[in-house]
Order: sequence, then structure tokens, then C-alpha cells
Amino acid sequence: MIFLADDDFNNFLRENALWIALVFLAIIVVVLAILLIVNFLKPKKSGTKIKIDSEELSIAVGGKENIISSSLTGSRISLILHDYSNVDVSKLKLNGIISVIKMTNKITLVANEQSDIIFEAFKKE
Repeated sequence: MIFLADDDFNNFLRENALWIALVFLAIIVVVLAILLIVNFLKPKKSGTKIKIDSEELSIAVGGKENIISSSLTGSRISLILHDYSNVDVSKLKLNGIISVIKMTNKITLVANEQSDIIFEAFKKE
């Protein structure tokens, strides 16, 4: 067996096994401490709500008359529009939209936790 061989490397491992284990343990503790410190220093998300202007949102997609249909699934709002060139992404992002996904037949807006309130701005009366 390789562990029973009487060579320099095996002798070194036998004589220094405790120190090797302590070094590995110290490395693990240091890495965990660094991860905890980085996580502690990371800015926390504030629970502040973005003020949503429903008139501004409807204008950002070209007005309510531009909306053919709308649907809400979780935090995603799907809109089918008459004219997609009227969409103002910067105004949408100022009013709680995280990202805008443009497709050929619809546009999907990924909203924050206030997606149900945002969706009300796109509902047709």
C-alpha cells in the first residue's frame, strides 16, 4: 500500500498531519469570515415603494388607446399594442418597471413588487 511506504513524503505527512489540518481549518475560517463581512457590508434593499404615476405609465406605452390587451403573471405585465414605436422605456423605468422585453407580437414589462398596482395603469376600462 502506498500509505505504508517509508519515503520522505509519507513521513512528512505523518509528522505534520495536525499542522496541515489546522492550516486548512484556518483557511476555511478566514474565507467564511470574508464572506460574512462582504455580505454584511453589502447595501440592503430598502423597503421604500416607488411612487407610481399611472397616467405617466399609460403615456409611456403610447396611451390607453394604444393598448389592445394586457395581462399580469406574477411580476410580468404583457401588453399587446397597436404601435410599438410609441413605447418610452426610460419613462417606464422611472415608474417601477425593472426591464422591458420587446417581442414581435407583444411587449413584456418586468415590474417590482408593486406589479399589481402598475398593472392597473394598463387595464382598459
